Amino acid sequence: MHIKIQKDVRNKFKSLQAEQNPDAMIEYLSSLLQTENADTLFTGFCYWNISDSFAMLRNSDGLYKNHSEFAKFLSDKPSKYLLWLACDATQRFTLELGGFGDFWWNCYKTAISENTAIKAVEPITFECHNAALSVTPMLKTSTEYLQFAKNNFKAFLKSSEISENYIFYKTVYAALCLKAFGQEEFDVFELGTQLLPWLHLDNAPNDLLIGEWERLNGQRSKYNMATVAINRMVNAFIDRNQTKSAKELYDKAIHYGLSKNSYIEKRMQTG
Repeated sequence: MHIKIQKDVRNKFKSLQAEQNPDAMIEYLSSLLQTENADTLFTGFCYWNISDSFAMLRNSDGLYKNHSEFAKFLSDKPSKYLLWLACDATQRFTLELGGFGDFWWNCYKTAISENTAIKAVEPITFECHNAALSVTPMLKTSTEYLQFAKNNFKAFLKSSEISENYIFYKTVYAALCLKAFGQEEFDVFELGTQLLPWLHLDNAPNDLLIGEWERLNGQRSKYNMATVAINRMVNAFIDRNQTKSAKELYDKAIHYGLSKNSYIEKRMQTG
């Protein structure tokens, strides 16, 4: 029997999300894990969002316990679903801060190695590489792990050259490398400007819930891709004290239709 995420579940989830109450979200979704005859997509959605709620609480122990159960649940499912475990940077950071970094990286390594030949998982594979190559001042991720992520992301770029998302993937990769390593493998500014015309396009609303497989592995709108990549690049420039380049790209993007970002504007003023 196939159990879809029903309207009442969607409405309750959105309500808890609006309340920004991770504890209540964990309690609610944990109760849904007891649903009889639930399919992989329903159960995976619950597990992923329980982990995400623990990440919001910075509760590394709770996240590790739930993510371990999530991994066990997926162990006998089609290999593509293993990517679900390693597609979020905040979850990774929380696990690393709690001393469970090796667990996350093993999830990432396994997911990537088990899905190298499957084209149907292109978007969520990108999300995994994006999560793996992200860095935060809160913790020191080993250079070995980051280099491993970089090599995987670079191989992914090569395999996705014919994708309509390729310029987005390449721009995010360049921004992440600039932030993580301080190196420009490509002309980062030029990549950002190539995405500017996408800001003129409509931003199609996404009605899928955060953490749903179909959303994580779905097609982003071009407006969304441009917004994500350009904001990521501007922040990378600021992180590397290249405030002039950050301001120039940001101002151009605003002219093209990028929504103003108060966090970026504050960083440029203090940078």
